[in-house]
Amino acid sequence: MSNNAPPPVSTPPARQAGRRTTVVIVDDDDAVRTSLVRLLKVIGYEAKGYAAGETFLADLAGAPADCVILDLLMPGMEGDRVLARMRDVWAGVPVIFITGTDEPGIQERLEAAGGCTCLIKPVDPRRLVEVIRAVVG
Repeated sequence: MSNNAPPPVSTPPARQAGRRTTVVIVDDDDAVRTSLVRLLKVIGYEAKGYAAGETFLADLAGAPADCVILDLLMPGMEGDRVLARMRDVWAGVPVIFITGTDEPGIQERLEAAGGCTCLIKPVDPRRLVEVIRAVVG
């Protein structure tokens, strides 16, 4: 962890500030990212989207969240590497991975990396909302 990074927090940063539940979506696919942001806003969440893991990581201090939806396979930094870097600042924020790959063992690999679960694209919106509600309370 760098010297100028804030200490890891165990309570999601958005909750600490008393804001509405905030979900961040990090996905390089514009259509997926945009549709998830819209869906979450319609059902009452604050939602913000990022097209790249690096952009999201650069904005960690400015993007408090209660939950992160993170694409696994993105150009540049893949989702599991983004998660590892994110944990330096947001230790307790739940992460839901989404991916287009259904390779054997992917769920276990991502849970071992610290993700709550992994949903396969195309993501069922009802299932995603169920998982978000389960992890943010």
